[in-house]
Amino acid sequence: MCQQLNESPRAGILPICGEAGIQSRRDPPQKGSLKEGGERVKRLSELDVLRGVAALSVFCYHYHLFKYGYLGVHLFFIISGFVILMTAENSRNASQFFVNRILRLLPVYWLCVSIAFGVRYFSNEAVGVKMYLVNLTMLQEFLGVEKIDGVYWTLAEEWIFYGIIIVLLAASNAKKNVVVILFLLLLAFCGLLIDETATGHVREFRKACSYLGLFSAGMLFYRMYSIMLRGSDRFKEYRALEFAALLVTLFCALMITTQYRFGAYVHVPGYNSSSEAGIISVFFLTLCGVVFRVARAPSMKYLIVVGSFAGRISYPFYLLHCVVGKAIYATLQRSCDIPPSCVLLTTFLLVVLMSYIMHIYIEVRFTRRVKSKFLSEKSPA
Repeated sequence: MCQQLNESPRAGILPICGEAGIQSRRDPPQKGSLKEGGERVKRLSELDVLRGVAALSVFCYHYHLFKYGYLGVHLFFIISGFVILMTAENSRNASQFFVNRILRLLPVYWLCVSIAFGVRYFSNEAVGVKMYLVNLTMLQEFLGVEKIDGVYWTLAEEWIFYGIIIVLLAASNAKKNVVVILFLLLLAFCGLLIDETATGHVREFRKACSYLGLFSAGMLFYRMYSIMLRGSDRFKEYRALEFAALLVTLFCALMITTQYRFGAYVHVPGYNSSSEAGIISVFFLTLCGVVFRVARAPSMKYLIVVGSFAGRISYPFYLLHCVVGKAIYATLQRSCDIPPSCVLLTTFLLVVLMSYIMHIYIEVRFTRRVKSKFLSEKSPA
């Protein structure tokens, strides 16, 4: 099932979107900001909840529980645009941004690649040392080497986006993110001009373009959110005009993105492009709710706690749920006389447990130790 998606235009796999939150910015909010003289911009638990929802959606898709679960990837790419723009604005230079991304992605990735390689090797599948070593670099998609786990395709999509940000940082234009947003939207539109049946490098270019509208949407949401928190007289005077411009651009991003037929490439039974577009639209509306902080009712407290946990472990969960998860599922099916639903639930819980252990010992403790030793200033991402 995982390998089946290698031939799709990247529909249905969980991407890497960095930490789904915002740590304190260097400068405290100005007087007159949304939170008067108070709280700094901090981690958004709502984004963690959305990451958790997207991770569960992708899991359900791969285990045949929800046919539109592949759309979780769209939500993750929107969140990625939001978080990466914030990270870029808080990075001193391109090298700091690059190092932070490496520290965020590689340690857990290396461990998960090794586990997946072991699973496939001892299952007598066709894997070799060369495939393993190339996969460790995250460049397998660009080098034409088979992925040990089909879900690794998303790393290529993320690094294309990171590459654009790094170039702009190197050119000292990170603050001019309007240019980046419009450039991404232009590329996304150009992808629509290419026929779906194109092959070779043209087909790969169209695939890369198909998700850029989502990254640009995430960047737009971050601009809206940061403007609200900064406040100031300028915010009061030009809020309506600036927000109108952002919303119009956001609508353009939605229209461009929904012109791509993502589900058709993975041969979803009973695929309906209108349903797909409707779900993507719900994602946009949900992020609008996050921007305007409408989901802050006390009744949401426990949902946010559970969702935040799911969001924080979503990266290792994504890397483990396909090849490793399906191996666990198959082993339990063979060795335990229990209903399929119990096998699935046990598989899910075991993957969650493994993900939590990796999150605590690698993403939190190991990464923080490395950052404190080698980086003079901790990254906000």
